[in-house]
Amino acid sequence: MMLHPEYWSNLADDERTAAFLGLLVGFIETDEQIEEREDANDIRDEHAALLPRAIVAMRKLALLHDGDATALRSIQANKVGRNDPCPCGSGKKYKRCCAA
Repeated sequence: MMLHPEYWSNLADDERTAAFLGLLVGFIETDEQIEEREDANDIRDEHAALLPRAIVAMRKLALLHDGDATALRSIQANKVGRNDPCPCGSGKKYKRCCAA
């Protein structure tokens, strides 16, 4: 997916979307050689674990932006309980996985 650089800058400047971009930055490949931190792989692993929740949150933001309250309520009604299996597919309880 390619977006105009100005659009990415606007997303990074908005506090509601900056955190989502931060999760994705470590997975972007470029043609440039970049010196990585020693803990870069650990950070990627932490961010990868947060992606399922981030995707749901981004969808909610999009629905709020579009003013689709009915669809937003539908998502909220299907909320995962703390003792339910985690939707990320790990097999763990939600409270011990993505909710932690």
